[in-house]
Amino acid sequence: MMRGFYYNQNLAGGSMLSEVFRIIACIMMISFILLLITIVVILIIKEMKRRNAAQSAVTKPNFNPPSTTSLEILNTRLAKGDITIEEYQQIKTELMRL
Repeated sequence: MMRGFYYNQNLAGGSMLSEVFRIIACIMMISFILLLITIVVILIIKEMKRRNAAQSAVTKPNFNPPSTTSLEILNTRLAKGDITIEEYQQIKTELMRL
């Protein structure tokens, strides 16, 4: 009885070494599948970021307010009549000291 059992086990499963190789092959296959899934997820995230950046560049205009210097503001105020010539000259000399 024992001899037949041993014989059937060899036919069905092989030696212990082949079982180890089968387990190693399964682990390697699972690792490879996980690696592929990780690569696909990373590529999808990168593509989503790229599309989001491209879309935000189209929808959001670059608003750069015009840069104005102190003297330009002072000249504009004089032209509008907000300040007098005396005030203009006084503020201008103070600005030139800075």
